Amino acid sequence: MTRSTQQRLTAMAEYLGLHVAYVNDLPDHVTGALDPEARNILVNARKPPCDQALTLGHEMAHYIMHCGRPPRNFVPWYVNCSWKAKNYVKWSRLMRKFIRKNFNQEWEAELWAFILLWCIGARDDLFALIKLYPEKTTLFYVSLGAVLYSTLRQGPGNILRSLLDQSGKQ
Repeated sequence: MTRSTQQRLTAMAEYLGLHVAYVNDLPDHVTGALDPEARNILVNARKPPCDQALTLGHEMAHYIMHCGRPPRNFVPWYVNCSWKAKNYVKWSRLMRKFIRKNFNQEWEAELWAFILLWCIGARDDLFALIKLYPEKTTLFYVSLGAVLYSTLRQGPGNILRSLLDQSGKQ
């Protein structure tokens, strides 16, 4: 993570009223954590810089999308219906399991963080993340598609603004 990327991400966290602390005492499997009551983001200082950048964006996404808001249902209405036909019952059960496993709050926050990093110009961090975690390649392409779509629809200057506007701050 370059110094300018770190400054931008820290400034965004401060805009949201969050304090960022780089700590060395988090377990190795933990890249960071959000404490919404204390308004702190803890980042594992022993992780690679690209991981730290993603963690900052990921935890800000959790704060913006989930703190102080009612939980959202990720499952479409037609999957939650009480079907009478056995084929539909089986299908809806499988779909609920698939959706809850693959499209949860972690996936959503990761996608938001990828888009954020692209928008602030942290492309080197994104490419380093793909090398470090090849399993995130699909998520990278989904985020890139979202950025391109938003750019065509809203113009390049409005994407970052719309990400931060989700926080409810004016």
